[in-house]
Amino acid sequence: MITTRRIMLALLAGLSALVLAPVASSRPVRRISPHDLHAEANVLSAMLLDSDAVDDILGNLAPADFYSDANRLIFEACRELVSQGTPIDIVSVASWLRDREQIGQVGGASYLALLVDTTPDFVQLNAHVRVVKEKRQLRCLIGTWG
Repeated sequence: MITTRRIMLALLAGLSALVLAPVASSRPVRRISPHDLHAEANVLSAMLLDSDAVDDILGNLAPADFYSDANRLIFEACRELVSQGTPIDIVSVASWLRDREQIGQVGGASYLALLVDTTPDFVQLNAHVRVVKEKRQLRCLIGTWG
């Protein structure tokens, strides 16, 4: 039986066809929370490569907006470095994470290098920031109804 709650959750998650399908198993279905790792990576890449983008991003996002724990830690490192007046780049972020023994939790310096090697789409940066924020709002709504 399809309930109103299932329909609302399906629409919020953008997975209407999958969620509305009858579940054949009696086991609980584990759903993945809404997120966009590509948008998160694009935002972090922009922060690491363009100091002009940092203040705008920090003004619009919070660590809790990031779904990925690794991305959240990198964002927190950037935010803390800015508050200390330290320029953000791969070296300063890696050093900050290493000093707190968190470099391994983000996938090491190789993940930071991957972010830097992935050229961000600066034209769409505001849209990516908005997507990261909207995905968190959806996760919060689903958590409230869940």
